[in-house]
This record gives sequence, C-alpha cells and structure tokens, in this order.
Amino acid sequence: MSTIFGIFNKKGNTIEQNSISKLQQTLQHRITDGSNSWLHNNIFFWHAKLYVHPQQQNEILPFEKDDLVI
Repeated sequence: MSTIFGIFNKKGNTIEQNSISKLQQTLQHRITDGSNSWLHNNIFFWHAKLYVHPQQQNEILPFEKDDLVI
C-alpha cells in the first residue's frame, strides 16, 4: 500500500526541512516505487509509491491542478 502524509502549520509558519526529513525517514520502508512531494509555505504533502496494479505506474500524487492539490 502506498503512503501519503501531510503537514499543515495552522499558525502559517513555513514547514521546516528537519520536520519533513524526520517523517520521511520514519516511512522510508514504504518507498519501493519512488515518491513525490508538494510544498508551499505552511503546507507539505508527500506520497511514497507502492504499485499494486500496472495502471498505477502513471499516477502522480499529490495531484495538482490549477490552484488545487490533493
């Protein structure tokens, strides 16, 4: 199963790289097929890929379109 996590700083502070690195290290065992991330000021999303079906190989998560990210 793939893993996705996010950090949202409600005070609007920028996400520190140290916080991101700690969480990624904790979930390192989930990165079998690559990973993607998205960072904007006080919001960070990260997706560790684990392909189960062939059609998943073209997925790019987090998904970004215009001003929306999921």
